[in-house]
Amino acid sequence: MLLKNLWIYIHETFKPLSVILTTVLLYFGNLFMFQILSGQKNLVVPSTALLTISCIVLLLLYWRIYDEFKDYDVDLKFFPDRPLPSGRVTFHDLEILMWAVSIILFGIHLFWRDMWIPFLAVYVFTWLIGKWFFIKKYLKSNRLLTFVTHCPIVTLINYYILSSYSSASGQGLNTGSFYFTIVWFSLFSFVWEFARKTRAPAEEEEGYQTYSTMLGYKVSTIVAIVFSTVSIGMLVAWQQALQIDRPMLIVFMLIYLVFGLITFIFITKPEKGSKLLHTATTVYITLTQVVLIGYYVYLCRGE
Repeated sequence: MLLKNLWIYIHETFKPLSVILTTVLLYFGNLFMFQILSGQKNLVVPSTALLTISCIVLLLLYWRIYDEFKDYDVDLKFFPDRPLPSGRVTFHDLEILMWAVSIILFGIHLFWRDMWIPFLAVYVFTWLIGKWFFIKKYLKSNRLLTFVTHCPIVTLINYYILSSYSSASGQGLNTGSFYFTIVWFSLFSFVWEFARKTRAPAEEEEGYQTYSTMLGYKVSTIVAIVFSTVSIGMLVAWQQALQIDRPMLIVFMLIYLVFGLITFIFITKPEKGSKLLHTATTVYITLTQVVLIGYYVYLCRGE
């Protein structure tokens, strides 16, 4: 029964295939951009790549489980069909899974001591998120404040990725290449965060706070566009260091412009529904990362 319940939770809520794909793109995107910015002529995939990806997936699962406890009252009211509020999975089931994930992670890092600090940074910060940073009454009522306090987690995950490469290669991280990379990839998470919690006016539910209920659907959508604009702006400003030629820069700008066009359609015609915005954001983020990784692999072929 326990294994069946855990499979229901992992399959329906965690969505492992989607998480693994996202993690793989995030890993190789961080890795290759950092190497290019550091002046490397060839791309190197360290022997710890699979281990790093696996640990990130487990850390994301730990984060997701903690969210179940943190947001249970909201899910019970607005998402009653989800595994936990529907009763198909119990708190006890998730506690066992959380402990199992934690034991595995600590066991791995017991032997991977170079990664202790990055690991604890992500793990402890996730734990603090699960505890609302001990200021629940302030954060729970203000999604914007929650965003500000929670968003560093994605930057810490990028830090974890590059730390694993540094551990394997001996390359230092206190460089402009490191800071540029972790910030640039964090921006995609910020875009997704605002887009996924923006709804059209007709879709809003009384009592459920979204960015669009706080700011209006137009402003919250524009915030997502602003983050994506900063992202493309960084590519333009560091074009030479990133070794992005003009044709490829045009490709990135076209992807950005199509995303911007679709978000404009949502702003002007909200009756089309927020699914349009959510789908456009997913495609924009995924396509940008796939193109970047593919371009760097092509650029360094034969080196």
